[in-house]
Amino acid sequence: GDAGDGLRKIVLSENLSSRELVAHEAVLDAAAFRAGQPLEKVVVSPEPGSAEHTATLALLRGLPAPRRYNPGRTRYIQTDLRDDYLTCQLGASEVRHKDPATGQTHIYRSDVWYCDDLPFGVAQVNFSVRVPGASDRVADVVLKVTTVSRIGQPDRENK
Repeated sequence: GDAGDGLRKIVLSENLSSRELVAHEAVLDAAAFRAGQPLEKVVVSPEPGSAEHTATLALLRGLPAPRRYNPGRTRYIQTDLRDDYLTCQLGASEVRHKDPATGQTHIYRSDVWYCDDLPFGVAQVNFSVRVPGASDRVADVVLKVTTVSRIGQPDRENK
């Protein structure tokens, strides 16, 4: 495989309040990710089958159930990683889910900004939740890459 097909540690920082920051760590198999394996096979730590593994899957998926992503258009995103924009391929998935505890139905959406220049290939993920038939969002979370071990340079010939 590719030299970039090893294991990757990611840390997701979640702001629960202005005073509370929680870090979630996971180890991902880059080769399994690139091969399109299910998330359950991509996340190798926390221990598969554990409650922490299940919670990590839910956090990374951003959806209450697995669902295939549909490819979208090319988009450009500005980050602190380099001076120019990263070229990304947008992918999106949406699932309608009824909460068994409350009986309420919500629509969960996840938008992923895939980027070949990053070691793990994802620059940003947007998660949103809304009530069917309404445009207002109940929840909206944006996770954006802030640091990487290395970054590819833009292909100047194709720009």
